[in-house]
Amino acid sequence: MCAGAARGTPARLRAALAAAQRHVRSAAQLFRLAQDALRHAAPPDAPHHHRDLLAAAFELGLQVLRMTLSSVNWRRREMVRWLVTCATELGLDALLSIMQNWSANHTLSMFCPNLNFQTID
Repeated sequence: MCAGAARGTPARLRAALAAAQRHVRSAAQLFRLAQDALRHAAPPDAPHHHRDLLAAAFELGLQVLRMTLSSVNWRRREMVRWLVTCATELGLDALLSIMQNWSANHTLSMFCPNLNFQTID
């Protein structure tokens, strides 16, 4: 879907991205779409990357993180690693965005799942 839209105009890609973000409710399906977009945007053997498609993959990845904020499992950790890889391909601004919005996209329980938070009276 995104790869076909990317061959056209950036406006078509933005429209496809907006439709996916608005209508796809499954984090797993959005993550697969984001992975496909990254694969088409930055093939390992290509000298140039498709910047608009990379940005779309990154946006989908961020949405997946927001959708799975309360989920702590290996799949979310994989998504975080993938998003950092995507941001690395996209550039410094994307990496800075992840770092600046870290607390909005991650929870302490993700990194310390065995901690039992209790209040002390």
